This record gives sequence, C-alpha cells and structure tokens, in this order.
Amino acid sequence: MYFNFKAMPALLKLVSVICVFELFLSIAVVLPFANFRLGETEVSFTEFWSHGAGLLCFVVGIALFIVGIAILLQKGWARYLLVVLFVLPLITRLRLLSLNEVTVYFASCIPVVWYLFIKKNVIKYFDINNARSKTMPETGEE
Repeated sequence: MYFNFKAMPALLKLVSVICVFELFLSIAVVLPFANFRLGETEVSFTEFWSHGAGLLCFVVGIALFIVGIAILLQKGWARYLLVVLFVLPLITRLRLLSLNEVTVYFASCIPVVWYLFIKKNVIKYFDINNARSKTMPETGEE
C-alpha cells in the first residue's frame, strides 16, 4: 500500500488522507459528551441524533473512510462513490435551495468530476489496477 500511496497524484493523496481521517468523524458523533451545531443552532447529543444528523454523519464518515482505503488500493469504483458523496448534500437539500445555489453547487462538481475521470495521471493511477487484472491468466476452460 505504501507504493500505491507513493505513486498517487498529489491532490489524490490529499483526498485519500482526508477520507481516511473521516473515520474520526464517525467516532466523534457516537461519543455522547459533545454538543453539535445544526446551522446556527447548537444542539445536544440527543437532539443531534433525533434529527437524523448523527446517523448521516456516521454513515458518511464510514463511507468516506472506505473511499479513502479504496483509492489507496486503486479501486476505480472509489471515484464514483466519492462523486456520489460529493453530490449527496445537494440532493438531500434540493428543495430548500434556490436555483442559483443549485447552479453554483453543480458548477463546483465539474472540477471534481474532471479531476477524477478525465485528468490523465488520475486515470493512469486507477488504470494500473485494471492492467493487472488483464495480465492475470484466466482459469476458464478453452
């Protein structure tokens, strides 16, 4: 795994490290000693979980941790899951946002998608995994 990290493009390294550290977010939201903020309002641990924010933070933290490890393991599906997690907040709040806010948010998704799916060194990093599987001998009968 060290060599995968070393071979990773610089920005992808940063993304994978941030994703792996999101595990701490998942741990933090289940510890009942903290207060949280929902918008501008400070809420207790119980209120945070009763509004559904606790579960959402926990699940997203675990999902980002999985994405970080999958990026390190050069799994191509990690890019798709990362984009879904990037767009998820927009989808969950779509009816609360103005058209301008939705436009700005989608516009901010364009560089993310470009980086993960079009930038050549990122494609090459993930394609190494596919090249390995193509060179492995098949065990089927011929």
